[in-house]
Amino acid sequence: MRKINQFKAGAMLSYISLILSTTISLVYTPFMVRTLGDGEYGVFSLVNSTISYLTILGFGFEAAIVRYTTKYRVEGEKDKEQRLHGMFFALYSIIGLVAMILGFILSANVPLIFGSKLSPDEIGITTKLMYLASINVAVTFPFSIFASIITSYEKFLFSKAMLAFRSILNPLMMTAVLMLGARSIGMILVATFINIFFGMANVIYCFKKLKVKFKFGAFDKPLLKEIVTFSFFIFLGMIVDRLYWNTGNVLLGMLEGAAVITYFNLGVLLNNYYQQLSAAISNLFLPRVTAICSREHTMKELSDLMIRVGRMQFFILALALTGFGILGKMFIQEIWLGQGYEIVYYIAMLLFIPMTVPLIQNIGISILQAKNKHAFRAVCYLIISIVNVFMSIPLIKFFGAIGPAISIAVSYTIGQIIIMNIYYYKEMKLDIPRFWKEIAKMLPAILVPVAAMLVFMHFMPLTGKLGFLIYGCVYVALYGICMLTFGLNKGEKEFLFKRFLG
Repeated sequence: MRKINQFKAGAMLSYISLILSTTISLVYTPFMVRTLGDGEYGVFSLVNSTISYLTILGFGFEAAIVRYTTKYRVEGEKDKEQRLHGMFFALYSIIGLVAMILGFILSANVPLIFGSKLSPDEIGITTKLMYLASINVAVTFPFSIFASIITSYEKFLFSKAMLAFRSILNPLMMTAVLMLGARSIGMILVATFINIFFGMANVIYCFKKLKVKFKFGAFDKPLLKEIVTFSFFIFLGMIVDRLYWNTGNVLLGMLEGAAVITYFNLGVLLNNYYQQLSAAISNLFLPRVTAICSREHTMKELSDLMIRVGRMQFFILALALTGFGILGKMFIQEIWLGQGYEIVYYIAMLLFIPMTVPLIQNIGISILQAKNKHAFRAVCYLIISIVNVFMSIPLIKFFGAIGPAISIAVSYTIGQIIIMNIYYYKEMKLDIPRFWKEIAKMLPAILVPVAAMLVFMHFMPLTGKLGFLIYGCVYVALYGICMLTFGLNKGEKEFLFKRFLG
């Protein structure tokens, strides 16, 4: 019973943390942009994107630590568990040192890498930030093992409470630093302090509460080889993630300059919120997915599951997508960033539209893993992400900040929409034609409120924050009425009422 309570409390805190972090970030981001200015905010984003490449040195071992710690706990192999922790603490300490050295090398060569487009002042700030960010990444590695141990012990209440606390503390401290005039260098120092603070909290919890012990000695080479094999496709996923979402900032810094990075980074930030919205819906279905994928099942059963989850995700994401499509410019200008940032709207829409398809089909990932067919997806995404990098270069030269967004949109369409849907249908035997037929049944309930809203806005033009609020409420009401009337089926309506009103 205690584990169930831990899980439920952890899940609830996850949603609270998501709402808090999104809300606070939406308020905090424009303040940060205005305080730093487009140039320094662009430099700050550039440094974070560049240094983030060093995090792939972790090779995705966090998941392996959770898996093998849990395995040894269940089997009562305390000695093996302690040796596992000792091996990874030593390994991560070495990785952290390597990451810091590589970061220092990058920092020393900032003028060579970005000198053609950054001003002398921006080069100076970038160099200082890179050195500090390298130290920040280095200290993160040895601390990360303790977070993985807490997860493997299923202490969700503590880990999620820390996440929620961090969601509040981080922007508050950043705001205080900016108000005191410390600017981007102060922000990096605060980020390092927060990493150390929460890292030490995890260390104390592991040793005092969980009574975790470490044993050091020679590395267990067979075990390490097994873990590397297990983590390989997670590692590929990390590379793909960096190539998609960080390379745009780096290339813009090399080809266009710091100010342009700001626009692209803000568009990516909005896309992150969009993805988190999908993940929140997926988590509601996670127990069902796990149960089906862990036993014998037919492909029809899996297709039914993919359709059911996909339709519910599309119900939520279509509201966000069409709502932002109609009111996004007004939101950016009147509520969020102010005048002069309209380009962020187009970048976000270029990312939202193709991203919607893999987001409503992300149950397919669980099915691939259950069938041990995830290698194809990992390799496919890696190839497409590399193509995305080379495609971004000419597009940046022609279109500036919109260039990387166009490249991501094209590569997502090729890899995650066309190729993966063919693979799901031909190789996995999932009923993809029926999936899209069921999604298409929802389109009238989406197009009607969109058309009605455009007519309403034409005959009743409103401006300012109040105007945005009225438009937003009217559209949500129209969308909800249409979906409940002729968009959702009976089972979906029952699920919503049971989950949120029951």
